[in-house]
Amino acid sequence: MSFLYNLPNELLIVIFRFCDVYTLSQISMVCKQFCHVSYMILNEKANQLLVTNQVSEKFSERCKSLLTLYNSKFITHYNWKHGIYKENKICELRTAIYNKIWVKMTKNTVALFHINSFIAYNRTQNGTLERQVDKNCDSLIGDVTYCNDVIISCHSDGSLRFWRIQSRGKNTNYFAQLKIQSKVHNDTINLLDATSQHIILGCWSGKNATVKIQKNIYEKDGCEERNQIFYRKDGDVNSISFDPIGTKFAANIYDREDRRNSVLIYDIDKSSQIMEKKYDGSFDQLLWEDPHTILTLTADYIKKIDMRTSEFVHICNISPIREHSYDGLTCFSSDHLNTIMTGTSYGKVILWDQRQSAPIQMYPMRSVKRPHTRYSVWIYNIQFDSTHLYAVTKDSLYELDFKGRDHLDLRKKRAYDKKIKKFFVNFF
Repeated sequence: MSFLYNLPNELLIVIFRFCDVYTLSQISMVCKQFCHVSYMILNEKANQLLVTNQVSEKFSERCKSLLTLYNSKFITHYNWKHGIYKENKICELRTAIYNKIWVKMTKNTVALFHINSFIAYNRTQNGTLERQVDKNCDSLIGDVTYCNDVIISCHSDGSLRFWRIQSRGKNTNYFAQLKIQSKVHNDTINLLDATSQHIILGCWSGKNATVKIQKNIYEKDGCEERNQIFYRKDGDVNSISFDPIGTKFAANIYDREDRRNSVLIYDIDKSSQIMEKKYDGSFDQLLWEDPHTILTLTADYIKKIDMRTSEFVHICNISPIREHSYDGLTCFSSDHLNTIMTGTSYGKVILWDQRQSAPIQMYPMRSVKRPHTRYSVWIYNIQFDSTHLYAVTKDSLYELDFKGRDHLDLRKKRAYDKKIKKFFVNFF
């Protein structure tokens, strides 16, 4: 094997690309040169994985550093792909059917918002949750978003509130209200998104829908520097979202005059509308995936709009896997690359890869009760990172842990290890 040491790295890369993951892991221990080349190939292969692909900066912000080893990345990918996870019920909720519920995730916390309550958990180094933090406010929550380390909430009394989770002693954390900005709107604010520069609001008063924007300066009193209305009409604002750069925003609006829906895209700096795409049917949510792509969600499918062509492109369709007539998609979340997670109205989470039309895997919520009413198994909101997924139903917050095999018994662990080794050998 000594002749291999004389080969340049370019030839070693060509040779090592024929090796599987397991072999590359062994080769990396031969010498420094082989280790360097093996890790280059392993990086290439790791970028083909689902969920554990952390090239997306926005996604990697909320991913803990649990996947430090390549073996760990591929094992976690195997768990996602084959539906191997540990399910935990984090807490139980008491809420009405039509109350909104949100779960928000950062690299350090998992926070839950419903009715007028804030509940947060710290994420430990091994990925578990601990130390519950509670806070109640005097107004119903309309929507919640994170901006840097600040939580911004809008409320039914037309106010904006700014929060931060802070420490008080070793084991006690609390929600600190940094500021309350009252009378931002005369009536309910039901939609919200924010960047470090701007806050976009979807408001409803009587039968008129309003989309307005203002400066995000929570440390000062008032936001008089900019308080601009981009849209006001007889209709409904269903969803709003900033682009990743923060220079544009999209709004999904139902116009009662022509009884059609449309996606409107505005340029903030130019204060002008740059695109309007009308369509039949309804979109429940939209999410800006990258500077050129917007994802849209209905009960039946996910589509994306490419701003360069202004056309809808079909991605995911639930029809082939629908079990009942009322089954449908209820919410979604993305890693801003290829992976999309969708919640459903029948207590399952579905994993999609935008490079494939069929779903990769479905994760049933095994602990969810199955009564006659379907609203009890409706998944309202989901968030995920490389190793964990959090889903909210009407009754509970659930955690799905994909990072290991510790929850398996000895017999299942042996069978699991054989499958993993076979998966390593066959992965190219």
